[in-house]
Amino acid sequence: MKKFILILFVVLLVGCQKEVEVPVEEEVIPLDLDNVHNVKLKTYNNTLPHIIRSYVEMDDNTYGTYKIEMYDTNYDSVWAYLWRDLNKEDGDLMSNYVIYENFIIVNVQGAVSVHNLSTGAFLWELETNKKQGQMTASGNILYVLGYEEDFITGVSLENGEVLLRIKDENYLDADALVMKDQELIAYKQSDRVTRNAVAFDMEGNLLKTFNHMQKETLKATWDKIESSDESEDAVRLIDGNLKTCYSESVKGYGEKEWIELTRVLPTTVHKLRIANGDHSSEKAYKENAKLKQVTLSVGDGKSFTYKFSNFEYGYVDEICFVKPIIADYVLMTIIEVEPGELYKNTSFSEIETE
Repeated sequence: MKKFILILFVVLLVGCQKEVEVPVEEEVIPLDLDNVHNVKLKTYNNTLPHIIRSYVEMDDNTYGTYKIEMYDTNYDSVWAYLWRDLNKEDGDLMSNYVIYENFIIVNVQGAVSVHNLSTGAFLWELETNKKQGQMTASGNILYVLGYEEDFITGVSLENGEVLLRIKDENYLDADALVMKDQELIAYKQSDRVTRNAVAFDMEGNLLKTFNHMQKETLKATWDKIESSDESEDAVRLIDGNLKTCYSESVKGYGEKEWIELTRVLPTTVHKLRIANGDHSSEKAYKENAKLKQVTLSVGDGKSFTYKFSNFEYGYVDEICFVKPIIADYVLMTIIEVEPGELYKNTSFSEIETE
């Protein structure tokens, strides 16, 4: 009898206990810096931090998550913001984001979202009919194409309040918007080399229409290139030929060795392209060592660190500056190396500036 009462008491005691709620943690998708899709790196105010865009695919290779992530100078993550359920092709929609003051603005499938640059915090968004990120900012105002029935709309970056509306039925199919000399200029394609353009002042008054002839982007030319090992082969880095390469000739992997490009007259640098490794053949690419991390100084003496994350034959890393730099030199110093399968020579094929 006593045993029966004891069992009954235990059953009642367990039944009276409240069910404990287990908190569910939100899924965090880590970013593998050594194996990331579509890496884009931009510097802010010609220094750091880094903004990196990456794509994480679902197991069935259909949809995935796009992430924009801010890193500090040590490549430690400061913040990240995720867009889920997107195709890999949607990455182009995020490539032309705008950084203005302490804001970062991104267009994803027509949804223009505004975030705090320091924290990544979402502030507000608006829906446009332009899936490409055609927008520009000035005077704390964001100008976008295709909002509601407008041709160009100016909204407050603080809260999204509409401050300016410009209507023009002839340019509703415009595909580019820029700010130049306090003029809002929109472009649309006319033929393969000609773009029709229309310009407005900051109050929305029509100033002019004109045709713009497209030109190929000009590559900056450099008067001289020098290497710390005084190799005559350094000139191969600016010969425009991916099949020729420079390999440092010092003992070991060449850490702390440097390459410097100089000009008599300064030029404007928008981008750096670095063909990392020996691209003369796929075999040579695998056998020789490659750059893994370098320090770059461009013109104004401010240095930043760049980490190479894609070690595929034929791949060229591109570094874009949010604000172009007036430079008379580019200096690159090797910090860390990715070893090759056979040789210790650290090789790279081209340094191109635009």
